[in-house]
Amino acid sequence: MRNSGSKSKNVSLNQIAIIFFVDLDEADFCKTCSDDIRKRNVPNLAANYGFRYPEQPSCLSELKDLEERLVALHIPFMQIRELGRDRPYGIKGSVTNVPNDLHKSVDCLPLNVNDSATIYVKLKKRLSFKSHFMYQCVNPALRTMRLCI
Repeated sequence: MRNSGSKSKNVSLNQIAIIFFVDLDEADFCKTCSDDIRKRNVPNLAANYGFRYPEQPSCLSELKDLEERLVALHIPFMQIRELGRDRPYGIKGSVTNVPNDLHKSVDCLPLNVNDSATIYVKLKKRLSFKSHFMYQCVNPALRTMRLCI
């Protein structure tokens, strides 16, 4: 986490380039980090303040998009659209965050993996809706995958 001291002021651009390991002219940063770099401050989410992404288990890297959703604790539904020409993508409209009971969703898959090599799964926001949000082939071996998580 972040050190309890104050931010380092008046850091040179060369020092900031060393912190990020990238060329600052070619890199894209979020608005908050860009403002800090322009003011020659080290951003709050820099690695030298102790910021680290948690390590991802190796078994999760093999999953398809829909399989990731089936083993996720929360399923977010949102519209991600381009905000304008030459601008990044952003969320448009409301965000629905649906809690997912991991054991229920994975236990619905066939019990014996030999029953089927893959099965088709349609993910809907609500069961009453006619259209689906995602549709993909899923490996029933997810039943054993949940032990990894």
